Amino acid sequence: MPCLKKGLRMKKKRYFPFIFIIFLYSSVIMAENKPASSHKTQIQPAGQIVWVSGNVKAAYPEQSPRVLARGSVLYEKDTLTTDTDSSGEIAFTDNSIVSLRPDTTFVIEQYHFDESKPSSGQYVMNLIKGGFRTITGFVAKAQPENYQVKTPVATIGVRGTTYQTNCGGGQCGVGLEHGAGVQVTNAGGSVVLNDSTPYATINNSNTKPTLSTIAPIILAHPPTVTPANAPPPANANQGAGGGNCGILIN
Repeated sequence: MPCLKKGLRMKKKRYFPFIFIIFLYSSVIMAENKPASSHKTQIQPAGQIVWVSGNVKAAYPEQSPRVLARGSVLYEKDTLTTDTDSSGEIAFTDNSIVSLRPDTTFVIEQYHFDESKPSSGQYVMNLIKGGFRTITGFVAKAQPENYQVKTPVATIGVRGTTYQTNCGGGQCGVGLEHGAGVQVTNAGGSVVLNDSTPYATINNSNTKPTLSTIAPIILAHPPTVTPANAPPPANANQGAGGGNCGILIN
């Protein structure tokens, strides 16, 4: 792994056994927090964990689940899961923040962001169940048509926004908190959330979302959104996750 090479530069041969032990220990720790690696394709991080409360995991396709902690690195195609009494927050490389609710399954389906070419970014997530609260980042601001969140009953699009969504029992709720607006679309039609009607309830994938001025019950108790550089919430787990280097996978 390229990010470990500097640690292997030895000034004197007598330090070799000690440095070799450190290298082995670091390799084990990083292996526990990253998908398997090879020399074929380099995968760059999509983001990292800001904080975790309880048990939160990420699973890369055809790999064993990784237990996440503060600082754990996440990748495109990772599936994140939170237990029924657990939650966590993600900071993506485009500066977007996603705070996951308990009992959530969240897939980083497509993600790409190059700071030098923000208009080429891609942000496509799949909310299988549960919910989150988010502050969108550069992808939503620079190229909103490339931002999409799929849910079981509708698709969400935005334009530089803070919003939340939660899904359960065959329905979803979406709430705009701040920003230019949120568009919610399914086979029944499309609605836009704004300051006048900031909430929508979606009862199934074939019925047009219903706008409301009152938050649906399913959006009660929204998760905390913590800036990436701020101290984690009091109930967050202590400790740090694996490294932040690019990885190589098959």
